[in-house]
Amino acid sequence: MLLRGALIGALLSWVAARATTAAGQLFLPVPLLGYFRADAGLLLVALACTAAALLPWRRLLPATCVGLAGPMALFAVGLDPPRFRVGGDKPVQVLNGSTAYFVSVAGALSPAECAALVRAVWDVRPSWTHASHAGALAYFHFPWSANFDKGDDPAEAPLWSFSYGLRFLMGHESHHATHPQGAERRAAVAREAKRLFPLFAPLRRALAAHFNTTADRVIFGGDDGGWERLGAPSVQVYLPNMLWHTVHNRHTDAVYVRHLRRYLGGQRFDELRCSAATATSFLLPLVAPAGAGLLYYDAPRGQISENEHRYTVGTLHAFAVWTPHSIRPWPYREWAAGEARVTVQTFGIRCGEWWVMYH
Repeated sequence: MLLRGALIGALLSWVAARATTAAGQLFLPVPLLGYFRADAGLLLVALACTAAALLPWRRLLPATCVGLAGPMALFAVGLDPPRFRVGGDKPVQVLNGSTAYFVSVAGALSPAECAALVRAVWDVRPSWTHASHAGALAYFHFPWSANFDKGDDPAEAPLWSFSYGLRFLMGHESHHATHPQGAERRAAVAREAKRLFPLFAPLRRALAAHFNTTADRVIFGGDDGGWERLGAPSVQVYLPNMLWHTVHNRHTDAVYVRHLRRYLGGQRFDELRCSAATATSFLLPLVAPAGAGLLYYDAPRGQISENEHRYTVGTLHAFAVWTPHSIRPWPYREWAAGEARVTVQTFGIRCGEWWVMYH
């Protein structure tokens, strides 16, 4: 009994030491599984403690060893578990024999520049927004996401839901981000993002080099001169979880062309000579756990082909917004359970002599 008590104590100490807050909520690391919102995390930790207290050692020890060694073995031999596909095949059915445009620029940001940006973004965790569609999983963006953020009324949230958890513990959710009730917070987040703009200067220079222009011709959402309410390039953060090794969401980013047209209005979009044909998606990994990367699809010979690109920190990746793609599922590793996946994402459209970068 004493040994079991020590095991439960060690488990709870491990959870408490690694727990973190983000977007106004508590997220707990569940051994062998990864980070979950507090309501789900507490339930899973309670089940783990119950198993540690009641299961015979001959079952408890093998189950623990399998939980630790299983992902390690898959990772060692380069195998992925079955993928849970979200969204079906529709994004790849529009390829019609096309060849994907995909460019990578190594060293766009130095390791030191990436680390400085990660530290600054981590320090403003209260300003993050939780992606409501991720439910109990820890997926966030800063300052915001044009595609995820909605204006649902938080007062209408049920007592508990998959998206938000318990209403009285609800944090800053993307489904509520543009509701009038959150206007003051959204303005504060925009100010916080603008304060960090100097750390994004290397990204602006890297994008200018990619476009073969000068940095002053690259406009960020949030810049002065009429762009203040346009979303800035966004930092996406995923805390580790074994489910990220199974989720496979094929999609395109074509919707972001409409976001800029809606922000500017159709007339100004045309007056500025914004060209939808130039719309490009950009990704730059700041922290890249082993196995993290991007999958993208084309059909150069009429057969859909999956292409894989593994991430390296500081490399800028660019592809046309209509290219079907997916985050590459990456493994959860208990020995690196604190290693988040952190990526800058932005979209660019050429408007006359300028490139407008936004999210």
